[in-house]
Amino acid sequence: MGVGGEYGVIGYRVVSVDNGSPMSKFGIEPMTTFILYSDQHPPFSEFIGENENRPVSLTLFNMITRERKEIDLIPQKWSGPGLLGATLRLENYLTAHLRTFRVLHFYVDSPMHKAGLKTKKDYILGNANAVLKNIEEFIEYISEHDKELLEFYVYNSDEKRVRKIILRPDKDWGGPGLLGGDLGFGGEHTLPLNVTNTQPSAKTLTSNSKEEAKESSFRESENAAGEEARHAGVEEGKGEVKVEVAASGSVEDGLINAANALSEIKNNM
Repeated sequence: MGVGGEYGVIGYRVVSVDNGSPMSKFGIEPMTTFILYSDQHPPFSEFIGENENRPVSLTLFNMITRERKEIDLIPQKWSGPGLLGATLRLENYLTAHLRTFRVLHFYVDSPMHKAGLKTKKDYILGNANAVLKNIEEFIEYISEHDKELLEFYVYNSDEKRVRKIILRPDKDWGGPGLLGGDLGFGGEHTLPLNVTNTQPSAKTLTSNSKEEAKESSFRESENAAGEEARHAGVEEGKGEVKVEVAASGSVEDGLINAANALSEIKNNM
């Protein structure tokens, strides 16, 4: 059974996939992959539950390549929780790449250095426990977890893959800040897309006029976000903000009310 229908701008972000689960068979990359689901259908968890042990067709969207693909999955009980074995979170999939943090610089022996981060090429995508929409929320989050081990997903633009890191903020590490380095947000520090297919196809967001309209809305939203950042005191293209000081700007979604859209679910059906 397929979900079909028209998709809005909200999708289920695949935050994590459990080993040996039904979802793990498809090599899905966490944090960069979204499940697109039409709001013309019942709630997603209900849809999955109604189709236990029956094949369903799901549309996946990669936020970096902007490609879509179909998978045929059988929701079923396995040795872990849920019928899918994945943690999903509702987010705007068209603008998700704007909500990332570029690693610019760090000191030797700092928390960022010990986490194995790479300057200029690593982008912090987020983690399973919090939706971090701007630099202020990132700083607030790490400040609340001083000396705690935090798991983050990081995308490397050279390797073009996602990996997990353990970051331990520590105000007493021996240098400036909780992390001992600088992060960039917005403008030239936005996560670069890797769109290789320039021709319209069934797997891209330019496959028909309605999808093109969504891309147009996305581009307008990105421009609006830059304007908002400038009015907040951060010039677009110069969004470098040191994590040890108060943030001075933010980039908001522009397309949705995040308060209504950002919620997390765990398939425990």
